[in-house]
This record gives sequence, C-alpha cells and structure tokens, in this order.
Amino acid sequence: MLNIKNRDNLLGVAAAIAFLIGSANALEYFIAGKNYLSINKGVVEKLIYERYEGRRNMLYSKTTIRLKEMDKNFICLIMQMMEVI
Repeated sequence: MLNIKNRDNLLGVAAAIAFLIGSANALEYFIAGKNYLSINKGVVEKLIYERYEGRRNMLYSKTTIRLKEMDKNFICLIMQMMEVI
C-alpha cells in the first residue's frame, strides 16, 4: 500500500491535472464566444443522421449537414449515456 505522504502527493497531482483540464475547457468556451465561430447560411442539400452504441453503453450520434452553396460538410458529434434496462 501507499503510505500517507505518497498518497497525498498523488492526490495533489491528480487535482492539478483536473484543474488544468477544467481551465482549458473554460478557456476554449471564452475563445469560442469571441466570434471565432462562423455562421454559414445556405440551403440544406443533404442531412445524414447516424446513431450507434459504443463501449460502456455510450450512445454516439453523428449529424452531417451538406449545404448547396458551399463545398463543405458540417459534422456535429454528440455523445450521451444510455440507460441500461
């Protein structure tokens, strides 16, 4: 077993990593809010919705949107928990 000093050090490192990850997510949110996201307007030519179950009962869905005026595909990925019955 780990002694108390080593366990405290490991918990401190884990807390620091969690703090850094949370800070990065918050920073990404604020950067995206500063008009770094573009608005694409057009007529939807094709909409493809796919849903599948991954490991550990995670439900993944992928929506692909194709606009007529642009030569781009826009993809939305969503991950949700499924209830096991």
